[in-house]
Amino acid sequence: MVRVRRAIGITLMIVGLVLAGYLAYTYWIEHSNEPPNTPAPPEQNLPQNNAVPGVPSSWKSTQTGNPGIWSGVDYTNPADANQKVSYVYSLCMGCVMDPDQFAKGQHVPSPLVALPSDALDKREAEDHMSATYTLYTKPYPTYGIIKVEKDERGDYKGYSTLEVTLPPSDQALGRKILNGGKDLSS
Repeated sequence: MVRVRRAIGITLMIVGLVLAGYLAYTYWIEHSNEPPNTPAPPEQNLPQNNAVPGVPSSWKSTQTGNPGIWSGVDYTNPADANQKVSYVYSLCMGCVMDPDQFAKGQHVPSPLVALPSDALDKREAEDHMSATYTLYTKPYPTYGIIKVEKDERGDYKGYSTLEVTLPPSDQALGRKILNGGKDLSS
């Protein structure tokens, strides 16, 4: 009787292992052609031709970044190196999420958490997908916007920042750059 029970137990164990292997194999076959769920490298998310709309074409551009993590482009006015525009794209999705909710596995955007500690005049959009801020840099203030980025499926994929440092006399140009090259004053 003991031998029969042992034989039945071993048989059931072998059948269970075969079934588990079959299920794993069929799952792998069904999902092997799906694209990986990884975002594009940040270098592919720079503005087209490294051109931030509204930046004067005479300004010098320099690529910045840490490949695979973040990328960016800085523009400097050749007549005044204190006048600059900086665009950064980062793959850090958690950097713009509410930290308490993110720790619980929930993705609740909060772009203000990624801002420098000295940022002032912070205003978060109602949808929590963007925020504006000011940095009191010398000799000119820096105005910025941060946006939570999503992919085509609606999944969060990181964030981008655009900062403009210009003298008060050029604030119309600053607003145009921050508004995607659109002149909203007319």
